[in-house]
Amino acid sequence: MKIYFEKTNGNNLVIITDGETAKIFDAAPTGIYEGVDLYDQDASEQLRERFRELEEAGELNDFNDIYSPDEMPVEELAEELEGAELVFEKEWEKKVKKIDDAIKNKMMETGAMGTEPVTVRIKLTEEEKKLFIDSEKYDSDHYFWEFEGKELVISYTEEVEG
Repeated sequence: MKIYFEKTNGNNLVIITDGETAKIFDAAPTGIYEGVDLYDQDASEQLRERFRELEEAGELNDFNDIYSPDEMPVEELAEELEGAELVFEKEWEKKVKKIDDAIKNKMMETGAMGTEPVTVRIKLTEEEKKLFIDSEKYDSDHYFWEFEGKELVISYTEEVEG
């Protein structure tokens, strides 16, 4: 989940997205969203801090639990998101991106393709390890993973022999 802040000539917006769907909040009529005045000079920093606090306290709702009467596909907001400021990204999603980037970089570095696996090692905290195990993203025939202490050892194969 990523959260953006867009300053506009009219209503400033908070845009929350899961990569496919965007939920838009203009906080009308007060201009206050999650206790932050969207028209304050430092509204983006206040939003960043607010969402960080919610995540640390375990009170940040999952994307599907956030209601907005104004939802649309992310591609319809591409132009707005280009001008918006990313104020928050869930920590686990940052780690997933790091894992995916490490695999992609290793593939580029080694030239591995097809049925050749690439393996990377990434240190995870206990919380990240739990989130990784609970995630279904890497549960497919393309991935093999195990933990060696606090280190995730993950292998990816582009084409699985059947």
